[in-house]
Amino acid sequence: MITRKLLLALVVSSMSGCMVGPDYQRPEVGLPASYRTHLAEPFSEVAGPWWGQFGSPTLTSLVNEGLRGNLDLQRATARIDQFRGQLRTVRAGLFPQLGLGGGAKRALSDQFVDTPLAGFDGVGNQYQAGLNASWEIDLWGKLRRQSEAATAQLLGAQYAQRGVALSLASSISEGYLNLLALDEQLSIAEQTAQARKEALDIFQKRYDRGVIRQIELSQAQNDYWSTQATIPPLRAKISSAENSLSVLLGRNPGPIVRSERLSALRPPTAPDVLPATLLSRRPDLLQAEQAVVASNAMVGAAQALYLPDLNLSGMIGFSRGESGQLFESASKVWNLALGLNQTVFDAGAISGQVLQAKSEYQQSVLAYKGAVQSALADVNDALVGTRESAAQLAAVEQQVTALQTYSLQARRLYEGGYSTYLDVTTSEEKLFDGQLQEVNSRLAALNAFNTLYLAVGGEVGPDASLLFGPIVNR
Repeated sequence: MITRKLLLALVVSSMSGCMVGPDYQRPEVGLPASYRTHLAEPFSEVAGPWWGQFGSPTLTSLVNEGLRGNLDLQRATARIDQFRGQLRTVRAGLFPQLGLGGGAKRALSDQFVDTPLAGFDGVGNQYQAGLNASWEIDLWGKLRRQSEAATAQLLGAQYAQRGVALSLASSISEGYLNLLALDEQLSIAEQTAQARKEALDIFQKRYDRGVIRQIELSQAQNDYWSTQATIPPLRAKISSAENSLSVLLGRNPGPIVRSERLSALRPPTAPDVLPATLLSRRPDLLQAEQAVVASNAMVGAAQALYLPDLNLSGMIGFSRGESGQLFESASKVWNLALGLNQTVFDAGAISGQVLQAKSEYQQSVLAYKGAVQSALADVNDALVGTRESAAQLAAVEQQVTALQTYSLQARRLYEGGYSTYLDVTTSEEKLFDGQLQEVNSRLAALNAFNTLYLAVGGEVGPDASLLFGPIVNR
């Protein structure tokens, strides 16, 4: 009865006893009430992934393909199982370990050596079979703290995987928009080159008839060939962009199907995210916090080494000299042992482990606080970029409108004999550069929303697990 009561007490103590070390508390980071920068348009709640707001079914399809096929994301997903296995291994230490054993031996008995019965020794057999068990009683919470740390590491790996997925979605979106921008710039360059080729043909005929001078023909030739020279680099950039995007999708390098023009896309609405919500939204901050949780738990695990270990072991089975009688009731054997181990002197080994654990905890806290500050800077930078890129696009659009009028008037004045062809060349060069800049500005304005959504941790609706998988702690 006493033994049973002792065992029950040990079980209860192991499962619900105190745990050495500090319990986790989120570090104070001093979040501001609002961001430095505000957009002219109000924030809004968004349902579904932000890349779907661009209005491009092709982009949505590409992002979904990338989330399924990207190799970096698959590697991050596979890494989760590494930490899940580690957690299972640690948690197994909280429970008794059972094993089966058996054996047979034949030996010369020497029990009558140095006695009057010496010489009666003989060869004998011994057969054994049984169930053995061992259990480290977690009185001080060392194993539970290790399990707490392993759980945090598993969660950290899952948040890291989600961070890779968000970055991937943003990169695919940016890559596709960049590809559309290059397509549009190539189209502008080819159309401009075609128009200048037609003008050059006219000027060549005029020159052959002696209507214009060599300088005007040379200017027309320069206009055509300088525009033609912009086309090969654009084609090379398009091929490179397709290859890069193919790799993001998990494909071998190859062409990317496009179904719309950049100018046909619409910018997403700004997400409604306050600074305080970043701590529960951005995967990198959630991952950094889990590193703090893990290192905090390991401080307790290290401090528990100062206290004695309590181990329970036992065996129940059969032992007999005759194999045919092994499982008879008279052959039953058992033992139960309780062991206590206390370190008396270790030359500072345990204190060194505690110091190391505390140092790692402090480092993780500082890394977490630094990550929060960087996240705030990312959002503020993204807000500024979103606002200013929109303002730049509006200005460039006005500039292109003015340049179109300038180019038209310059050609009319030249054809009327009121100016030289140099004025036409100058106006058309400015218009060409302005049109290319307009495409770049529109790309920057659209990509600014990719950067903003990535900075706030994405906006993927109420259930992010539908896209990036659930977060589980087992």
